[in-house]
Amino acid sequence: MASKERTYHEQTNIDYTLRLRELLKTLPPFAKDYFRAIEYTSSIRTRLNYAYDIRVFYHYLIEYNPVYRNYSIEQFQPADLEKLSAVDIEEYMDYLKVYKSDADFILFYSKLPLYDILLNKGILIRDCSNYVGLSEGYFRVAVKTFNENVRLLKVIGECIEKN
Repeated sequence: MASKERTYHEQTNIDYTLRLRELLKTLPPFAKDYFRAIEYTSSIRTRLNYAYDIRVFYHYLIEYNPVYRNYSIEQFQPADLEKLSAVDIEEYMDYLKVYKSDADFILFYSKLPLYDILLNKGILIRDCSNYVGLSEGYFRVAVKTFNENVRLLKVIGECIEKN
C-alpha cells in the first residue's frame, strides 16, 4: 500500500507538534496538563507560541527572582505561582520590554501605533495588547528572512524618525 502524501498544512501540524513535545520537556511537568487541556480549543501554532512564552517566564524567574534563583525547571509546582506578588509580575513585564528569545518571534513595546503604520506599508505584526498581562503598545514580530528583517527595521526606523 502506497503511503499518502501529506498536505503542507498536515506536515506543518506534525512538525509543530514534534517541536511542542520537545519544548514541553523544558517546562515544569505540570505544564503538560495545561497544554492537554487546551489542545482542542487552540491551534498547534498557538500552543507552541504559548510554550515559548511560558518558558521565557520560568527562565526569567530562575534568572532574576531571588526566591527561585536556585530552582531547576523541574522543581516548580503550581503553588509557586500562587506565591508570586504583583511586584514580581510588574518586574517580569518590565523584563519583557526587551529580552533574549529562542523563539521565532520577538515581543517588544513601542509608544508608536506600529500595527497600523506597518500594515499600511504591507508589513503585518501581531498586536499583543489583548494578551493577559500586556497592554497597548506591545507587539510581536516574526523573525523572517534577512531581507524581510532589514525592511522591517528600516520601516520602524523611519517611523521613529518621523515621531
